[in-house]
Amino acid sequence: MTGELRTDRLSIALAEIFRTPPEVVEVVAEEASPEERSWDALVSCEYTAVLGHVSWALDIYARETVVEHPDESELARLLAEKLRCVVLYPSGGAMRPSAYWLVTPDGLVTRARLLESDDDEPFHTIDAVEDPVPQLPDVRVELMREVIREQPVPVPIAEGFSAAVEAWWEARSREGKGTEPSALEPGSSLWYARNSLGAWEKSVHRVENDWQPGGRYPVDMYAEDLHVRDEIDELLHGLPQEIRETFRNSVNRLDERFREATQGDGGKALAASLGTSPISMVNKGWWWHRRPVRLPWKGL
Repeated sequence: MTGELRTDRLSIALAEIFRTPPEVVEVVAEEASPEERSWDALVSCEYTAVLGHVSWALDIYARETVVEHPDESELARLLAEKLRCVVLYPSGGAMRPSAYWLVTPDGLVTRARLLESDDDEPFHTIDAVEDPVPQLPDVRVELMREVIREQPVPVPIAEGFSAAVEAWWEARSREGKGTEPSALEPGSSLWYARNSLGAWEKSVHRVENDWQPGGRYPVDMYAEDLHVRDEIDELLHGLPQEIRETFRNSVNRLDERFREATQGDGGKALAASLGTSPISMVNKGWWWHRRPVRLPWKGL
């Protein structure tokens, strides 16, 4: 969090958020000795002073017996509102350590890139945010392209295809028809097929879910996704006959979902956004002739 830390206000805020009496809320410095701790507290917050654009790091714990258990995003929003400060929390999962969400006192939620120096006392820099933050007027505003790409997306269809390939290959091996360790070895046609299928599934998922959680997506990255779909058609003909139909069915399922989540316009919106003529779309696959219901790159 940014700004001044007043432990009395923080204690009251946590009591309200977790709906517990203030006397069972502990706010204590991380370096406090065991004798200074309240081991009966239902909600405990350890704070540490840090250097840079952020002033304090908070570790908050709540026992299962408390009434409310907000998730990290809701907890950050409520703390920002009640303490009138900027609060950041990690994106989590497989995201890079610098990927954070930032919440302002007025409820703005935006991605932020938080960097930590290698000094003995690390200096924390909010390198960039995706929306202007009034409390941080000197921080640059830019799209976190690396975070958008790394956002975890479920790919059950691609995983199902991989499982089908492995089962087919094991059956071949038992029959003495296959000697390689795996049909999905890097560089094989099936490996490329699996990766392309997974990339297309992620693209379809983003379209279906209106590009959440960030809500934005650059047009050049969207065009890259459509090029992946181009490659899928090329890969199909190079696959072993026994697995080709499985791959085709997987692609068809994703294509149907893509059609349902987009609108046909002959590629006009995409061509305009890419700065090309609609004529350039004529000989492209049908997926180039459809547009997202909401253009996620508008205004970028």
